[in-house]
Amino acid sequence: MEYKRTQLFGHWFRQTLEQKNIQHSEYCHFKDDGSFEFIFIESEQGKVISQVTEYGSWGLVGDIHFTMTEAELIDDKFIESDLTDENNYHAYRVIQLNSQLFEYQHIVTKESYLLKRTMSTTAVC
Repeated sequence: MEYKRTQLFGHWFRQTLEQKNIQHSEYCHFKDDGSFEFIFIESEQGKVISQVTEYGSWGLVGDIHFTMTEAELIDDKFIESDLTDENNYHAYRVIQLNSQLFEYQHIVTKESYLLKRTMSTTAVC
């Protein structure tokens, strides 16, 4: 199936509860200029344990979504990514994409993710 990249513009969110009651939250903003911002937060009982923000470029061609991480903000320290490191590039197959849900699967690891659209333009990212 072919999807339109305009379907991804905006703010998205997902949250999972892992072992030992660690909550993982992911906020992302896909911008129309092809840039993205992902914020990954781990928390326990409402207290933030770690927070990492990734910046980079994204795209969508047919049913393939891809990202390239160009920089990270970790503990208030801005770090440019090593663009020769293959771990900064990812490709995903889109499972479903509509006005509310974005489900995709990593091409290599086969891990799947389900993001929900947030209506707020003032989301965390």
